[in-house]
Amino acid sequence: ASAVLPRRCGKWERLSSTDLLPGDLVALARTPANRLLGQPVDTIVPADVLLLHGSLALNESALTGESTPQLKEPLPSLGLPPSTRLNLAEHRACVALGGTKLLQHSAGTQPRSQQPPGGGAVGVVLRTGFHSSQGKLMRTILFATERVNGSDRETLLFILFLLAFAIAAAGHVLSVGLADPARSRYKLALHCMMIVTSVVPPELPMELSLAVNHSLLALHRRDIFCTEPFRIPFAGKVQLCCFDKTGTLTSDDLVVQGVAAVPSGSGGGSKGSDGGSDGGGGSDGGGAA
Repeated sequence: ASAVLPRRCGKWERLSSTDLLPGDLVALARTPANRLLGQPVDTIVPADVLLLHGSLALNESALTGESTPQLKEPLPSLGLPPSTRLNLAEHRACVALGGTKLLQHSAGTQPRSQQPPGGGAVGVVLRTGFHSSQGKLMRTILFATERVNGSDRETLLFILFLLAFAIAAAGHVLSVGLADPARSRYKLALHCMMIVTSVVPPELPMELSLAVNHSLLALHRRDIFCTEPFRIPFAGKVQLCCFDKTGTLTSDDLVVQGVAAVPSGSGGGSKGSDGGSDGGGGSDGGGAA
């Protein structure tokens, strides 16, 4: 949870982002840099917000993988008639999605009495929690819709491989049994059917699910979340992964970690000794010539 600035009872109040409700007027502004560390503080949009006043520059790489900043304009700038219904697919340029990073903001032209403290863009909250864009992504990670199982094609090939041996064993038992006239034909047929039907172990589906769950736990220990567990068996065949752009796994920010200084005396001495050895090599080359 983070601190937000909604307008309640005609005044701006600083509350927690968990207290936001759909329909609240909220101010969006970038958090100033930390005075002690001198580093900028990331400002995350707390919910899906429809811009009414002001403009925003957002980094949506956390949701879409696109590292290029997206400019969000207020809804009145589109010049839509009042009877137009809001469509998030068509009016996406006016919606700040929850979970995106706020890079820049500019205040709107609303009256001074409605201007938030410190300036900032003003919008109305559309969706919060698990109903927002970030919440839908979290629901996909936490509650996968597909059942956890193994590869159906590989399972079928494994069963056919066992079935070939079962048919061969049943045929051998049948041929030996028919050669004995005193043996019961009913029991012989029953034994052959038991051999064929026992080729598929009852615990095979459970073992395949346990194998996939074990892979999920191994990925979770490395902070890797799988949204589609049924693709894990296919991932074992992958030999090369290609990513189309920055923002999926990497970041487009450069952060200075420190400065490493090399003493000029040691660097110059080593360079001079290298030069001397190079010169000696040249004279040796000349003598050999």
